[in-house]
Amino acid sequence: MSPVDLMILKAISPIQNLVAQFKACLEQEASVLAHWPPQGLWPIQEEKVRLVRDLEVAHAQLTSVIQAHGKDLNSPATLGTDLMPVWQSLRAELAACQQLNATHEQCLAKQQLALKQSLELLILKIDQDVTYGRQGSCQGGRRLGTIGHA
Repeated sequence: MSPVDLMILKAISPIQNLVAQFKACLEQEASVLAHWPPQGLWPIQEEKVRLVRDLEVAHAQLTSVIQAHGKDLNSPATLGTDLMPVWQSLRAELAACQQLNATHEQCLAKQQLALKQSLELLILKIDQDVTYGRQGSCQGGRRLGTIGHA
């Protein structure tokens, strides 16, 4: 392996570690989302945001190393044959993370919709519980009579 390939491999290594951490975080999120109501989701979300930021920084560093040596991540011909399997494996892991994250997004959207529908039914029920007094003022539910009437 050439010295340039070793430098690139060294720059890829932190990304591999971060992707593994991100995947573990997504698996933890999947475990939390499997139960209703999801408990402890906020710290996982914060960790995901931190990992994405770290991945962006590591990717920028990798890009600068690669460009400094006249190579291109989008053009496999410029990477050494020793780097291609590592790069392809990393891309496959990132694709798996993206799929997990999309699945979680759909799950959260469905949970949010179910909660919204439940709230709408509850509000409708409250509106139906309105009763009217002798003078026609509303009592109960969300509607209130006028301040001047006792």
